[in-house]
Amino acid sequence: MLDKPKKKVDRRVKYTKMVLTESLLKLLHDKPLNKITVKALCETADVNRGTFYSHYADQYELFEEIKNNFISSINDIIDLKDESVDIYAMLNKLFEYVAQFEDTYVILLNKSYDETAFFSELLTALHQKDIERLKLVYGFSDEKAHVLSSFLIGGTTMIIKNWLEDGMKIPPAEMAKYCENLFKSSIENYNYL
Repeated sequence: MLDKPKKKVDRRVKYTKMVLTESLLKLLHDKPLNKITVKALCETADVNRGTFYSHYADQYELFEEIKNNFISSINDIIDLKDESVDIYAMLNKLFEYVAQFEDTYVILLNKSYDETAFFSELLTALHQKDIERLKLVYGFSDEKAHVLSSFLIGGTTMIIKNWLEDGMKIPPAEMAKYCENLFKSSIENYNYL
């Protein structure tokens, strides 16, 4: 009997956070984060300011949560644990995810209060996983794995950014195939250096 009220509260908290997230993203289309007030955010979300403050200290904390959740989701998609990883399937899933959450990605990458920090955090989150995989699967030294991973992850991130800026004219599956071919040829050619 005690579980039911708790689940109701959890559902309401989840809903409140979702509405606040959607409202902040909506406001970020027109204004930079430092020009958005908690009052405006609460009015857009139709949420009491006290409710907002029970979850977040300010709009920056909410933004950090949005950013961290997005990076975490991408990190989960980029599963580079072992050599059996299907690079195409992983990249296809990544492009589909980015397409599904295009608005969020564009805001985080282009309109955040510090897009350089978001880009850097995204690269760092993916970079270490890729380095370990390159060492394990291909036997690269730390130095070689670091350089190649920087190229692969940084290049893929820029490809995604440009793909979004161009209006995603190429389907996610085709973009994944392009990137898979770039990955394979880069790794193969890097072996000869």
